[in-house]
Amino acid sequence: MIDLNQLQQLITFFEEGTITRAAEKLMISQPALTRSLQRLEEELDVKLFIRQKNKTTFTDTGLFVVEEAMKLLTHAEHFTHIAKRHELKHSTLFIGICAPGPMFEIESNFEEKKTGHKIKFSMNSTNELITSLLEETNQIVFTDYLVEDERITSKPMFKEQLNIAVLPTHPLASKEEITFKDLSHLSILLLTDLGVWDNLSSILTDVHFIRQQDSDAFNDLITASALPYFTTNITQQYYGYADGKIEIPISDKEATKTFYINVLNKNKHLINLLL
Repeated sequence: MIDLNQLQQLITFFEEGTITRAAEKLMISQPALTRSLQRLEEELDVKLFIRQKNKTTFTDTGLFVVEEAMKLLTHAEHFTHIAKRHELKHSTLFIGICAPGPMFEIESNFEEKKTGHKIKFSMNSTNELITSLLEETNQIVFTDYLVEDERITSKPMFKEQLNIAVLPTHPLASKEEITFKDLSHLSILLLTDLGVWDNLSSILTDVHFIRQQDSDAFNDLITASALPYFTTNITQQYYGYADGKIEIPISDKEATKTFYINVLNKNKHLINLLL
């Protein structure tokens, strides 16, 4: 039976042009590569090479076999991928999210329920998430709106409330709640890559945002700095309350988001894993 390694060696020889360079790339000896190619020729029972004193080239049949070997190895890689994907579907939940909040909630629920599943998250736009659900690359997706599609079951899961964290000496600290207008002209620390929450910068056009992409660096900044920053009821549960800061809810409707869990109708049972 043909060994896929032999086909890869054949292709490498074709690509490199000489046995010497092919052997170096494959990190095997030249005699070992020569013997392997000879065995391949014998097993196929066709003439692959024209051997001259200091040169080996391909016959027409050899070139044809190289082309077919490339196709076969591509199919073999695809086969391996779908086999692994099939296995993962039985042990891993692929979940698409539109903001970090659902990830925190899901991880917390799974720790309590100990279902044995692994979770693989990906964050995308809501349109991309719905497409991934319909194409079954994600089994569950979270959106910030109710999905109205007869193929999909969409249910509200939780609400996330946006707050601003300030020092007790800050002018806003005495307020029970504020609006976005109260934040005008302030400098605010902002963690980026927040999915649907990233539109804050388009709402608060007169706020100076000091953006930080790395979450560890952001946590160091909010500890060391007196500048305000955003928190939510979800991050409070996950990270705890802001040490030494006062967290004030923002009352604008854009500061509260309802997140919906979405599954294909045939996968309604997955909702029970998360609720």
